[in-house]
Amino acid sequence: MNIEFKCPFCDNEMSVDSARKGHRGKCPRCNHIITVPEQSESEMEFFDGNNFFEDGHLNKLFAQFLEDNEDEIISQQINRKESSMYLHIRTPGGRSQLVKFGIWTDEDDEKYLAALSVIGEVTNSDDFFKLLGLSVGASAFPTFALRLNEGSKTFFLNCAYRLKDIDHKAFHDMTIKLARRADAFEREVLGVDEY
Repeated sequence: MNIEFKCPFCDNEMSVDSARKGHRGKCPRCNHIITVPEQSESEMEFFDGNNFFEDGHLNKLFAQFLEDNEDEIISQQINRKESSMYLHIRTPGGRSQLVKFGIWTDEDDEKYLAALSVIGEVTNSDDFFKLLGLSVGASAFPTFALRLNEGSKTFFLNCAYRLKDIDHKAFHDMTIKLARRADAFEREVLGVDEY
């Protein structure tokens, strides 16, 4: 099964094997580094930032965040089936990073907004320890963490905020800052510039 999407820089239409979701590569037309989305764009619902959260105040904060950072954000999409949202964010050097959001509730019924950005698959122990070493200095706020998907050996960077604590800075930390840090890890440790 393929994932069908457009390059956010030049609108080149692409079809990539779904096994490549979350991987990064160069657009064959414009050579920008892009991330393969989790699913085809036809399965996504595009939105303006006003309809993801149940809380109207959070929707207003997020819509303002999107407006203030429109030069950094390539696209935003939501998947109602998964109750998740995706932001495609520009990072330095003509690159980009995909950030996925989701809301979850802990055992005390406290609601959180969690965000993650895929760094990539680590295949050797040297890269594994380099990545862990860099992550020690990465903590910019208490909820910033490096995670490993054991099944695929893929690392991702994530963070979470309680919904009641989210403000404009939290949205920035969970998007722009998270995307830049994940992208830096990809370049510094894994040397990822293409598939």
